[in-house]
Amino acid sequence: MHVDTRISARLYTGNMVEEKKYNGISWLRMQDPSREEIDSIIREYDIPPHIADELRLPSSKQRADLYEHFVFGVFHFPLPAGDELGAGRREIDFIVGRDFIITANYGDGDPLHDFSKLFEVNSLLEKREPGEHGGHIFFYIMKHLYHAIEKRIAALDAELEEMEAEIFKNHEREMVRSLSEASRVALDIGKMLAHHAELLESFIAASAELFGVGFEPYLRSLIADYDKIRMSVSSSREFLAELRETNRTLLTSKQNETMKFFTVISFVTFPLALLVSILNIESPDNPLSGNPDKFLIIVAITAIVSLVLFIIFKRKRWL
Repeated sequence: MHVDTRISARLYTGNMVEEKKYNGISWLRMQDPSREEIDSIIREYDIPPHIADELRLPSSKQRADLYEHFVFGVFHFPLPAGDELGAGRREIDFIVGRDFIITANYGDGDPLHDFSKLFEVNSLLEKREPGEHGGHIFFYIMKHLYHAIEKRIAALDAELEEMEAEIFKNHEREMVRSLSEASRVALDIGKMLAHHAELLESFIAASAELFGVGFEPYLRSLIADYDKIRMSVSSSREFLAELRETNRTLLTSKQNETMKFFTVISFVTFPLALLVSILNIESPDNPLSGNPDKFLIIVAITAIVSLVLFIIFKRKRWL
């Protein structure tokens, strides 16, 4: 099995369009393509000009549309750039024909870089027959991207387990921000993948005429992968919700204990301060007035009253 790979000579503004071939099927991978590069490919593959505008600008709507000789799809993936741990949105546009597939994405990092290396060294195709049309390459690309998302969810679950341990080490306050950030990541993953099942169903309907019904099981397999990811995200969000509730409960309990302690201290110190102030009043009716041991007597009275109040509070379980 031989994979013919080459770097395309389409260089206009320092960007690069990479082209790889397998048995007559071309994969053009565009990372931050220039207008000239997009226009050149549009003309070469007889793609309607309005698709060029779709490739140049990010799209807020995901979709899959059938054209005369290709399927055009816009997918959003929760794949962060570089080594970030968040769930940044990465849009990948697909143009899938019988003998070609074009992918376009923008931003730092390339989510298809690893798959490109697998394709290039033939490690992917040694074990799997890629098929006879571009739809099969689309299938393996989507498999690779879903696998990357599964790894991110597994990393999130590992982070949540670490947070759980920290919560029960009395680090509830420090975990408030970490739990909020994890919640944002889980929410973003779920939100970006929410329409993938619908998109893949649309892709099945759109590609049936172009690739035949034999391609449907491949797309059904992708839907099964999506369902697995969706269940994993749901499980992570449930675990996260329980952690946040536990953390909130422990934090509230600790705050209540602190407030109770200061309330008791205030209740003890106020009458003592009042008693000391009264005993210090210079008056003929003050029994301690002129007593040379006045200071020691006040200290003793204060200590006795404090001890009595402490015993009462302990028996009432207020301390």
